[in-house]
Amino acid sequence: MTSWLWSAVTNHLWQSTLFVFVIWLAAQALRRNGARVRFWLWTAASIKFLVPLSLLVSLGGNFQWRDAPVAVQPAVSFVMEDVLMPAPIAVVVLESVSPSTPVWPWLLLATWCTGVAVVLRSWWRQWAPIQAALRRATPLQLAVQYGAIDLAVMSSPSMPEPGVVGIRRPCLLLPEGIVEHLTPAQLRSLIAHERCHMRCHDNLVAALHMVVEAIFWFHPAVWWIETKLVDERERACDEAVLQAGSRPQDYAEGILEVCRQAVGVRPACVAGVSGSNVRARVEAIMRNEIGHPMTPGRRWALACAIVAVVGGPVAGGALSVQSTIVVPPSLSFDTASVTRDKRPGPGPKDSGPLRLEASLMRHAMSRNAADLPRARDGGGSRFAIGGPVASLIQAAYNVTHFQIEGSPDWVFSDRYLIEARTPADATADQKRAMLQSLLANQFQLTLRRETRTLPVYELAVADDGLKISPVKPGDCIPMKEVRWDLIDLEAPLFVCDGWRRRPLSQWPETRPRPQWPRVHRIEAGWASMASLIEFISPDVDRPVVDRTGFTERFNFVLDFAASADMDRIATSGPTIFAALREQLGLQLVPVDLPLDVFVIERVERPAEN
Repeated sequence: MTSWLWSAVTNHLWQSTLFVFVIWLAAQALRRNGARVRFWLWTAASIKFLVPLSLLVSLGGNFQWRDAPVAVQPAVSFVMEDVLMPAPIAVVVLESVSPSTPVWPWLLLATWCTGVAVVLRSWWRQWAPIQAALRRATPLQLAVQYGAIDLAVMSSPSMPEPGVVGIRRPCLLLPEGIVEHLTPAQLRSLIAHERCHMRCHDNLVAALHMVVEAIFWFHPAVWWIETKLVDERERACDEAVLQAGSRPQDYAEGILEVCRQAVGVRPACVAGVSGSNVRARVEAIMRNEIGHPMTPGRRWALACAIVAVVGGPVAGGALSVQSTIVVPPSLSFDTASVTRDKRPGPGPKDSGPLRLEASLMRHAMSRNAADLPRARDGGGSRFAIGGPVASLIQAAYNVTHFQIEGSPDWVFSDRYLIEARTPADATADQKRAMLQSLLANQFQLTLRRETRTLPVYELAVADDGLKISPVKPGDCIPMKEVRWDLIDLEAPLFVCDGWRRRPLSQWPETRPRPQWPRVHRIEAGWASMASLIEFISPDVDRPVVDRTGFTERFNFVLDFAASADMDRIATSGPTIFAALREQLGLQLVPVDLPLDVFVIERVERPAEN
């Protein structure tokens, strides 16, 4: 059991418990009305345990307004997500279980499974006599006066009392000889009682609640709900029998006679006549108590409550992902020019080179002005970036290709060079804002932002621990001190805040890992976890989110086999997943998280200047 599951379960339990309390208040308010209304209220309380509110919120996420006005995400959506949604992680799949995994989650799981087995065995023991009675049952033809012409009626010598058996094709199973023990009026009222169970599908509701009890056997509320369901179900059928014209005395005497003849225990999935508190029922029958019809005001109030309970989470989910048109910031470059690069760029199918180029751009854009020395004159800094428009968009908004949708083909193939000047102290975020403004002005770029739950990878520390260490003075070489004419192509080169990626064919006498004659190597000096994520992003099929908690700078070398679209020449070695775990002590854990997705509404080729 992991933290995301624990959070999801606890959220669901307290929400369901609160819902039961609300249903109890509603049942108290409607206690003078018909019992069938209260029965369906308690049925809703039972079904709530099977339907997490987070599911309704996610359902609402499928309803979006395409042409939404420029707006900030409504505050109510944050409230809905915080209250109704579990922890952001929805699914986690671990490759292996660490020896240090806590024992208590497995003890809880074993206890839960034991409880489920005990509940199922208890129901099976209750159902076994009924199943035996069915095997011994024979069809029974009743006279027209009993009102059972259209019913499938059977009698069995081992059936304890009249009851409806089955869900899809229910039949009325009577004890053998019951016709001789009851008067026609008494039997007719009891058959009317069972007909009410069939008409309202009470066996189906009972079976659904049995599922709830099997899963949530540890929750006292589900057993209390069973008591309320049986009580209101029997009272509802009693009221239906009295409303049909049966004499209260005949009906009450019929129930008492059945109770005298009944033996054994009736299972929860069989609707009979002796359920609930027999004494209270008989007293209510003799007083001819029938619930008052609901007034129009109460009907409207109940309808509004149902709409609020079901529609509220759905509306909250819809609001939380409501599309917003992205408004470019007001920052702009001091001067800027856009020129077309005539060299052909990668097309949409050449995703590997495009991902790599976009990753390089995002990494370059992430550096602040003070990170690297820059050529400056006139009090400003030179800014230059070039590549396909798709890569420019990803760099401007600091997103991966998974988060951009609606791109026309020329966005991948047409390359542009942007040269500009920024203030000398411009930060990375300010440069992104300037690039966003330029794309909006020069390329007429209009984006629509949506929040969606996407599959991602969490970069976490592997089970056997981290295998990187903080960089020390002298562990990396400043760029200006590198002697490119003397470097060893086979040896790692740790340039401070620099990196390179290359296919490496290692000579047998120099290769550090002889089993891999050709690998893809990424080597970097004074790197951060954010930059490592940028370097490996082209090689994975999902966005990557840092969850390591490691904030120090470090050097690293990563050898792995690149995918086919990243390297046209076959490489050997471990996958990127295995290489991270074995060489750096990191692992990529697949999860689902809410992320921003940018949909291109409009983009045009710019006029060169």
